Amino acid sequence: MSTFNECDTTGTCQKAEMSTTTSLSNLVQHLQGNSIIVLVSADNMADNSSVTEPLLVKVFSDALFTTTQINILPLDTCSWAVTCGLVGDPYDPEFSLYVHTICRRFETEIAQALRDQGIRTSALKITPIASMRKSGVVQGNLNEMNSLLEVIVNGRLRTQFQPIVNLNSGRIAGYEALIRGDSNSPLRRPGDMLHIAERSQMISWFDMACLEQCFSKASEQGLKHPLFVNIEAEGLEAIHLHSNSLAERAFKYGINPDQVVVEITERQALGDFPRLIEGIKHLKDQGFRFAVDDAGAGYNSLEIIVDLKPDYVKVDRRLVAGIDTNGTKRGLIASLVRYSRQIGTSVLGEGIETQAELETMIDLGVNYAQGYLLARPSNTFDGISKDLRKQIIQRSESRNSMQIGRSRSLSSMIHAGTTVTITEPELCARKMFIKDAYLTSIVVTEETGVPAGVILRQDMDFDKKQEEKEDVSIASFMKTDILCVDESMLVIDLPKIISRRGGISLDRDIVVVDMNGKFAGVIPMRDVLETLSTQQQSAQRYSDSLTGLPNKVVLEQVLRDRIASKCPLGIVRADVMYLDNYNRVFGTAHGDELIKGLVDLLSEMQKSVGSSEDLITHMGGDDFVVLTTPDRVHIYCDGLKDGFDSLINNLYSNHTIRNGYMELEEGHGVRKVPLCTLALAGMTGRTVKMTNSTQTLDSLHKLLRVVQDRFGGGILIDNIPLPKAA
Repeated sequence: MSTFNECDTTGTCQKAEMSTTTSLSNLVQHLQGNSIIVLVSADNMADNSSVTEPLLVKVFSDALFTTTQINILPLDTCSWAVTCGLVGDPYDPEFSLYVHTICRRFETEIAQALRDQGIRTSALKITPIASMRKSGVVQGNLNEMNSLLEVIVNGRLRTQFQPIVNLNSGRIAGYEALIRGDSNSPLRRPGDMLHIAERSQMISWFDMACLEQCFSKASEQGLKHPLFVNIEAEGLEAIHLHSNSLAERAFKYGINPDQVVVEITERQALGDFPRLIEGIKHLKDQGFRFAVDDAGAGYNSLEIIVDLKPDYVKVDRRLVAGIDTNGTKRGLIASLVRYSRQIGTSVLGEGIETQAELETMIDLGVNYAQGYLLARPSNTFDGISKDLRKQIIQRSESRNSMQIGRSRSLSSMIHAGTTVTITEPELCARKMFIKDAYLTSIVVTEETGVPAGVILRQDMDFDKKQEEKEDVSIASFMKTDILCVDESMLVIDLPKIISRRGGISLDRDIVVVDMNGKFAGVIPMRDVLETLSTQQQSAQRYSDSLTGLPNKVVLEQVLRDRIASKCPLGIVRADVMYLDNYNRVFGTAHGDELIKGLVDLLSEMQKSVGSSEDLITHMGGDDFVVLTTPDRVHIYCDGLKDGFDSLINNLYSNHTIRNGYMELEEGHGVRKVPLCTLALAGMTGRTVKMTNSTQTLDSLHKLLRVVQDRFGGGILIDNIPLPKAA
């Protein structure tokens, strides 16, 4: 049996008996009008027996400075619930501050009373739980409020962690802490608990109980990555009313604020937006990072992004769902990614549930993602599968190669698409459209898998009765004017095909086939246009204006990647010697033609003896570098030397070639200058290990200088001379 003390107006305590199972419920029933509940807990007190009910009544009465009824209920061996009625209007916004002031005063008074008895009170915690506005509200919410109080008081909250993944590296970037109810509690779903907290005006206190649980479990697991935790915007407005700051609560569990990302969740319109902004700034001052959760869904989320430039913007699941087939959603998120990049904010897509959604988010440049496809919430800090990480890296590398000016193949952009065989009835397609509200088209294939046509949602008549559709064949109304392309084609080659076809809608999909002409997937037209636009912008930044070849920035990045992959690597550097003299004799226009001729020669060499994986870059001026494999270095060098000799014979007159020099007019006379020749340096990794891009390019440069200075042109491979003695 448990007891509680009921005091009259003189402060005299009376004993009343109640069972443990009904005590808290009966206590809540005593609340009238503007009554409040305050929890007093002494977690680690050495002698909690000194905290008696008469002491609590006396100290709380002194703190109130008024005579009122006070009820005390022991909840367990070291925690109590205190209820009392307060003077004031619960509808007044200052009423919460009044409650806070009383609790602080009570905390000070009881701490002093215990110190007078020689008892430490560092672990004593005072928590206001509710200030109910009307007795009708109390009675209506009594059972659910009692259940939530039981959950908070008895610590029946548990935490799970869901990984947040970097969409560039495929590595874990953090974990979101998710609150769950105890499996034995009637409140198991977090949404149910949150709903009750809102109705009972307990959002802030419920949030703080959840945060302490998250910090505790994360600390037990050995937190190494950023921890994402949730705070309701409504609760954040009142966070200053708590006796201990959020930073103090984090430090209590050995967690630094800079390890924590606070997600501001907004589920309703806020009455005091300035106070919310002030609360966020206060958390930032304490060292916390923060994220705007459910961006695009809340009333003020976009305003928060503009005003405070959060560290992360979490895209609402409703915007992520079906993004691979919804051009409007892709356009919105693409704009958000561009804006976030400008203000230094990262975009995080939540609720990723399909492979197509994941690939689209990577293609759009979204930085991070979480969702059931990547990993479900777990009791421990789990990772993602190796296969999924490999897929993320491959998709990201494909996008990055496009970003640095290299054309992207269609195979890296394919979505699975939805298909139906030509023998199926119209009803089959109709059901597919009804099941997936985001589906805009279905590809019709022959029994052999070869595409035959396409069905568009806009052409479906959903008003007809079902029985009128059962005998209608798909072939009778599908569109056959589909655009089919091979998966090996480069994106850069698509505009020519599209322009020849004409009349291709942005809402249509390009159908992709494999080498046997069978259906391989679809690519939304909007994706193609977005990719072409990005590639055009990248080309301006990462390619040479004269030749269009990737520049030094691209070379260094690709070289770093290939060295890191530990794949066999060969490298060739080609430099046109005496080009300045050629330009002075014949003019820069002829010099540009010479450079373009060398580019054509390099391209022909790649097609004849090289591979599509070889990278030809223009370092500027007359300097080119080719990344290839070790076995092709000699072949490239020999072929380039012979090809360049033929090129020169076409650029010089027979007279100049016979003389072996050019005549350059200078000042008062004519000077004989050498004909252009090609200096070639190659490395296969046999004599010098390629450890990093800087060291590799430096060694290659030294080798080229030997070819130029000692031999005046020609070929030198792997012969790095020792440095001269001082």
